[in-house]
Amino acid sequence: MTRDYRRSGATRPSPKRQQSRSCVWWFLFGALLGAFGASLYWMPEPEVGAETGERAAPASRPVPVQPDFQFPTLLRDAEVEIETDAPPPPPPAPRPQPEPPPQPQTPPPSASLERPAATGGYVVQAGSFKRNADAETLRAELALLGLSSRIERVTLDSGAVYHRVRLGPYANKADAERVRAQLQRAGKDGLTLPAR
Repeated sequence: MTRDYRRSGATRPSPKRQQSRSCVWWFLFGALLGAFGASLYWMPEPEVGAETGERAAPASRPVPVQPDFQFPTLLRDAEVEIETDAPPPPPPAPRPQPEPPPQPQTPPPSASLERPAATGGYVVQAGSFKRNADAETLRAELALLGLSSRIERVTLDSGAVYHRVRLGPYANKADAERVRAQLQRAGKDGLTLPAR
């Protein structure tokens, strides 16, 4: 059998901590200081006449005055004239319509850039999605940019259904390109296509 050869001599007791006593004194000092501060805070303020030795006479409560309402007698004695044959008021004048903002004059684009479409217009396609929810999200983002768009549901020959987000139609290709540039500034991509 194994044996432990370590000495099992008397162990010294660990000295008691002096800090625990000092913590108690600090706590008592803080509590005493807090009680003194609280008593100063809640102490009533001396009266104004107390410095000169005069005591203020207790304030007598004034007798509440009953209000004297004259409305019932004034209303009872008042005469009211009512016109029975009064003409109806004239209808309000219509609001003036604001003038439309002037269209900026742009030079006509060269004939090589602009090809007339079958219906005579152009559209900007901002996206094409399989899920309608994705198309609705893009349409909402375009509405926040101030652009009016619509969603067209298209079924391909393969049977796949796509949802296209389109803007327009625009009268000429320059207007469609201007909207496409606005999309690009907003971080969106688009295609300018002839309207069908």
